[in-house]
Amino acid sequence: MAEQVRTLLEALAIDRSVPTAPYYQLRERIRQAIESGRLASGERLPTVRQLAQALEVSPFTVSRAFTDLAREGLLVSRTRAGTRVAHRRVPSIEVLIPVGEGLHLPPLGFFNEILDGIREVFSGSGRRCFLSYVDAEHVSAPEILAVCRARRADGLLAYRPDGHLAAEIRKVAEHIATASLIYPVPEAMVDWVGVDAAGALRQLLRDRLAAGRRTFAFVALEGHLSEVAGIPSPYLMMRRAFDEFTREAGLEPRTFIVPGARWSKEADGQIFAFAQSLPEDAVVVGAFPSLVANFNRWRPTCETIAYTESATTLEQYRDRVNILYAGIRKCARVAVGLLREHIEGKAGAAPRTVQIVPDVIPTGSRERR
Repeated sequence: MAEQVRTLLEALAIDRSVPTAPYYQLRERIRQAIESGRLASGERLPTVRQLAQALEVSPFTVSRAFTDLAREGLLVSRTRAGTRVAHRRVPSIEVLIPVGEGLHLPPLGFFNEILDGIREVFSGSGRRCFLSYVDAEHVSAPEILAVCRARRADGLLAYRPDGHLAAEIRKVAEHIATASLIYPVPEAMVDWVGVDAAGALRQLLRDRLAAGRRTFAFVALEGHLSEVAGIPSPYLMMRRAFDEFTREAGLEPRTFIVPGARWSKEADGQIFAFAQSLPEDAVVVGAFPSLVANFNRWRPTCETIAYTESATTLEQYRDRVNILYAGIRKCARVAVGLLREHIEGKAGAAPRTVQIVPDVIPTGSRERR
């Protein structure tokens, strides 16, 4: 036993020739001892005073290191039982959901679909999944990594990262296997699962043209017609495919773009007037189902087409709108499959890209093709 203690103290020895703070050195050396198995689950550590005396540091240095590691879940401190190594937990996958100004979030069911996709890949492994809502403009890479360490995450999945968050994820990807959903994170070792919404829409429009339709309209929120790292969003892909189709067909496109990134009451009257200006057999393409669903009420014979990643949204609108459906559950399953290859050491040295082609769910169809 004395030999084991002596070996442990040697592993935790503070190097006073380097500028790194003693408490930081001690914290990281204890962490390494736990991760390597030198400190086993449930093993009791020397007291703060004993360890401080043995390492010739202040009790505050030891206490601070213990506190940090306890906060991460690696140590457990109790008054009579002392400080012990926490029982080893199964690894987890961390899912980051960016939250912008106004805290506007899709329904929780949407994120459950992401978790379902993860569970399909790791079924039976006991692996846990966590969702973290992060401030997209202010969260830092060290904060993300601290949470990942506390939850013993060995894989990170980011949903629609862009701007500041994408820059921080580049740093995170240097330490943990990372994949991105919908938006890419260029110049980083981050696998990306995107959606090619253009091809499916283009074919639908050609079919409607062949059936004799001659008026085609496009409706979207301006803020959704964006590019991220030079890659168009699915909504912008649809806009470009629509413009290309009408140009090739020699048709005059009808377009209504709502300023900003959120729907407003002022836009209601404007879009109603736009709907009334269309012939009854118009084909209306919208960025997402709720935007064009009212055309069925204002112009019952109009045909509407929209895009969604949500199974809940699909079920809500499929009786009124043709849906280009790129299920987020499927996207997550593919992304986490790529993560798993990294975790298991089977991935190459370059980031990979997978483009999901949306299924076409015709209005009223109960079968997903």
